[in-house]
Amino acid sequence: MIQLFELNQKTLIQWFQRRQKNQEMSVLAQGLTSPDPIAVADTQLPPPREKLDEAPSTSGPRHPFILPSNREGQAPILRPGRRPAATKECPIAPAPPSSGVVQAISAPAPLLGTLVLNPDMTVAMVIPSMVPPSDAPVSRYTQRNRRRRALETESGVHKRKYVRGVAFNTCSKCGQPKTKEFGHSRFGNATFCPRASNGKSLDDWLAEQRQQNK
Repeated sequence: MIQLFELNQKTLIQWFQRRQKNQEMSVLAQGLTSPDPIAVADTQLPPPREKLDEAPSTSGPRHPFILPSNREGQAPILRPGRRPAATKECPIAPAPPSSGVVQAISAPAPLLGTLVLNPDMTVAMVIPSMVPPSDAPVSRYTQRNRRRRALETESGVHKRKYVRGVAFNTCSKCGQPKTKEFGHSRFGNATFCPRASNGKSLDDWLAEQRQQNK
């Protein structure tokens, strides 16, 4: 009932050759030391370090951590879509200043002004003027225009206004005015002339121009 593997002549020859080589190596290696000996220390090694149960204590006092108070459940209940109103606090010195002295207080960023503490402990806001100073820096283009206008005013020479000589332009193809009354039309830089269109209608000409400009 023992099941053996199928053996052929090639398998037997390979096994025999490997067995013969191993026997030859064992005979030739008799009396030789191992090429890779195990490294052994000359002296006794120290014992392994013991694992500490607790971390060593550090020198100096421990830093006290101050945590914020628990405010769970104190948030206001808002209706959907509403936001809580933002409150802005402006610090005011508790000690009142001497009589007749006005003290300036820094205002929050959105306020365009300065809060002033009056002697009667009331707060007033001083808004600076929005008019730019006369010595505000201007661009070179503005300076050049100002100098040109000043020279024109001093010399009495003013720029001549453009006066149109004719009421309409004349078509170079038919010699008639370029107006809708005479059948002319314009699309971009092209002009439609009914006499020079070779029988083409205005709609066909506009469709052709739109097709070319795509």
